[in-house]
Amino acid sequence: MTRMLFLFSLLLYCFACSNCKNKNCPDSLFYQVPYTLSPAKDTFNLSDTLWVEMDFPEEMTDVNGGVKNIFRNYDFRIELACDKIDIDPPVSKIVDHFGFHKVVGRDSATYLPGVGVSGYRIFPVFQNGLYRFKCGLIAQKKGLFFLGVAPIASHGNDDEFHIQGQCDQLPLSIGSKLIGAEGNFYMLQYALNSAYHILPKDRFENGGGYCFVVK
Repeated sequence: MTRMLFLFSLLLYCFACSNCKNKNCPDSLFYQVPYTLSPAKDTFNLSDTLWVEMDFPEEMTDVNGGVKNIFRNYDFRIELACDKIDIDPPVSKIVDHFGFHKVVGRDSATYLPGVGVSGYRIFPVFQNGLYRFKCGLIAQKKGLFFLGVAPIASHGNDDEFHIQGQCDQLPLSIGSKLIGAEGNFYMLQYALNSAYHILPKDRFENGGGYCFVVK
């Protein structure tokens, strides 16, 4: 009888410990890569340069539950993407619309075969616990644009984000956040495709959204 009570107590303890990892964890983890734009204005001229810069620590705080984790030498798999939204259907060809001048970090142009969609994949430099990146986007086409820093699309379980740390058993996603400037969310109402008119503001901001005109 004593042995049975011991085994029962052991099972209860194991069950409790198996749930310890879930304690104080949200349903999922969402981390945002912060970046700044300069000059952060709503209208540019052809040949103007829009500077994109990142400078953030390896310790990041989850948006959903305030969970802190260390992202040491981590591949965030992010790219600069930009839609031209004054035409319908809109086109996402940042490589055609903007020249790219890298200052800090690494980059590579990416293309989606068959449809001409392009982006600039960016790799911040990791050194002394900090991530840094800086580049200039040089306006080459006129129009209304929707810029963001977004994760490259996943194509399966092998492409999902993972980390070892707090609440690391949860689904993890990466977004971005524009710091120190307004994203000009209201400009989406001028897009010719009505899908932009109903884009939720939080989704716009979680992708580091920024709208502007090149004239």
